[in-house]
Amino acid sequence: MIKTEKNYAPDAHYFNHLQPHLNWLMRGILLNWLTEVCVDFMFKRDTYYLAVNYIDRYLSKKPGVKKWQLQLVGTTALYIAQKMEEVEPQRVKQFSTATDDGYTVEQIKSMELTMLKVLP
Repeated sequence: MIKTEKNYAPDAHYFNHLQPHLNWLMRGILLNWLTEVCVDFMFKRDTYYLAVNYIDRYLSKKPGVKKWQLQLVGTTALYIAQKMEEVEPQRVKQFSTATDDGYTVEQIKSMELTMLKVLP
């Protein structure tokens, strides 16, 4: 189990060498927004924590994520997490609406496929 843990634990220093366009403040703003979305959708606390884990693991594995993609990554991570944790998951259109239609349903679905390929 200790050997496989490396595949699932995010790199604590990914901003330093993998994400030069992003910083901890941007991550904090994203997580605050995710908290508001979770409250609006009445998600379980575990859904939020799982989404944060997906975000950190994705950013640890995929170098060069742009600023404009960060909310898309967060939205998609929450979309995937709620499929795992919630009894009645929201539709992808609800997540597009949560971003004030900043991202389309197609963009969220495309990022979902990308994230699931990157995350072990």
